[in-house]
Amino acid sequence: MTRRALKLARRRGRGGKHLAHEGVPAQAKTTALLAQIGERVTGRPLTPGNSLAIFTDGDATYPQMLAAIGAAQSSIAMASYIFRNDEAGNAFVDALIAAKARGVDVRVLLDSVGTGYLLAPMISHLRKGGVRADRFLHT
Repeated sequence: MTRRALKLARRRGRGGKHLAHEGVPAQAKTTALLAQIGERVTGRPLTPGNSLAIFTDGDATYPQMLAAIGAAQSSIAMASYIFRNDEAGNAFVDALIAAKARGVDVRVLLDSVGTGYLLAPMISHLRKGGVRADRFLHT
C-alpha cells in the first residue's frame, strides 16, 4: 500500500488492516485482493450489480477493450501506461477517434514514460481526431 493510501486509511481509523467484505460472494483470490485494495484506498466496499473480468495479457485484453470502445454510447475515460505507435496502439487510436466521431465523449490520459517521454505521436493522433488526450507525470 502506498504512503498516501496508508495515511488515508489511518485517518479513517483503519490503520491498513484487512477489511471484511460482508455480503460479497465467494471470489477468486485475485479478485478478493483487488476488492480489498480498492476498499483500503477508497474506503468503499464493492457494490452489487457490477462485473469484473481479469485478463492476463494483451492478446486476451485488447479485443475486449476495443469491443467496449466500439459499443460505447455516451462516454469513454481511458488511462494507460504503455501506448505505443504500433499496430496495437493504432487500433486503439482508430477506435477512439471513431467513437468520438459518433458522438461519444472520449477522454484519454497516458503516462509520459509509456508513450515516449519526449515524443508522443499517439497524443497528436488522438488530438487530431478530436479526442481529448493528455499525459500524466510529464514535466
